[in-house]
Amino acid sequence: MLCLESTRIGFDAGERILQHISWAIDLLNFDEATRKKEFQREFGIYWRRSCAVKPTLTAYSLIRPTGPSREVFYFFDWSNATITFADDLRLLSAWLRNKGNNPGQKEIKKTWLTWLDQPPYPANFPQIGKDILEDIPDAVLAKTLKPGKRLPVILGTETETGPVIVGSMVDSAPKKEVIRGFRPNRVPIERITHLMAYRPIRRFPVQRADGAYVHGRGHNEDYEKLATKTVAIVGCGALGASIARLLAQAGVSSFILIDHDKLETQNTSRHLLGHRFVGQYKSDALAAMLLEDFPHLQDITAHKYSCEHLLSSCMEKLSSCDLILSAGIDFVGDSALNRWRLASKESPPHLCTWTEPFALAGHAIALFGLDDLMDAFDIDGKPRIELTQWNNDKQILITEAGCGNSFQPHGSVDLQRTITLASKLALDMLTGTLSTPTRRTWQGDLSQVLHLGGKPSLDFTDSNVEKTHSWPPSPPNESQGSKT
Repeated sequence: MLCLESTRIGFDAGERILQHISWAIDLLNFDEATRKKEFQREFGIYWRRSCAVKPTLTAYSLIRPTGPSREVFYFFDWSNATITFADDLRLLSAWLRNKGNNPGQKEIKKTWLTWLDQPPYPANFPQIGKDILEDIPDAVLAKTLKPGKRLPVILGTETETGPVIVGSMVDSAPKKEVIRGFRPNRVPIERITHLMAYRPIRRFPVQRADGAYVHGRGHNEDYEKLATKTVAIVGCGALGASIARLLAQAGVSSFILIDHDKLETQNTSRHLLGHRFVGQYKSDALAAMLLEDFPHLQDITAHKYSCEHLLSSCMEKLSSCDLILSAGIDFVGDSALNRWRLASKESPPHLCTWTEPFALAGHAIALFGLDDLMDAFDIDGKPRIELTQWNNDKQILITEAGCGNSFQPHGSVDLQRTITLASKLALDMLTGTLSTPTRRTWQGDLSQVLHLGGKPSLDFTDSNVEKTHSWPPSPPNESQGSKT
């Protein structure tokens, strides 16, 4: 198989064929130095192609992708033929636990990472046990080799396009043959290595699952900052849950999730959580989902309280967060959080976000230090910065059959622009891109506001735009926003 460049589909077919033939001839006639360089540059691909046609082993690496050669930990899950490697025992245990697997300490074993000075090319790939074992110190072999047991060994190297990690399984002779003439626990290590030295090895690909690779394949400059951050999400409804997931996907590794509501069937059309979580507290279910989907996350704690009824121990944890994000909670909760933050000597920044009726407008406000959220509200607790006005509640609320509850009839798609608005503002705050109070708004479909009987503010003159405003705010008919 030859991997060639592409030609433009609109070109003449004959010319395209001739071009591909020319490239193929060039590739097949590389000189030795160029060929070796290409083999080394694409080391990971050639290693993968040298493995079995249908690999029977799935391998993940949480290892720091750099030298030197060293001892590492691994866990072999025999139930689904999966092996996971890590530098740190605590990290490996947490990752496995997040995936729903909680092995005992005896089930996690040690092996060796051989860090190669340069990538080998296929002719030099290890073929037999000796090729792998000779690079492992005798003291390590004495601890890791057991009669009749295979030994997975991981190899890493730096290539032109970044670090690559691969694996080899060193097979063992049958246990009866290994221990013949010896007590099972007294077999000399030399005998074990001798019987493994000339047995064929099985090469296997390794998927990197460390945070730096998951979040940007090692090229995300913000990851190192975000991986150390803790974000408190107050309000894990449709808005807050989706923001939490986006922040986790961006690289934030620790969360405190706060919400006192349980998920109900009618929530699932807008909420990130699906039917399997119905009846569970939103904060608990969201924590479980995030840990299962992103097992490299460091810490997530969930609290089943409303914001104004949080325990003092939880408030202490909030003080140590890097950002508090309140999402779609009521005025009582936001004002209580604002009072606590202003009374604290060293409170974290606060991001407050919510949507207006039908999610046709959205707000995200970044507050630092003594910036007061109440500057956006009047004495009755109503926002002074609304982008839409409605004559009565019948326009914007529907009474739920049989129970007297009311709801706004917008869907998940309608929420997405506000979710993105707030998530981007949160990342700007966490990475230090933004350090001054800022208000951003999303303005949706102006014609839809009018169709539903709403009245847009004087600021609401364009559809589907994001605007940035100064803080503290002026009334809507006086403020000027810059479109983005």
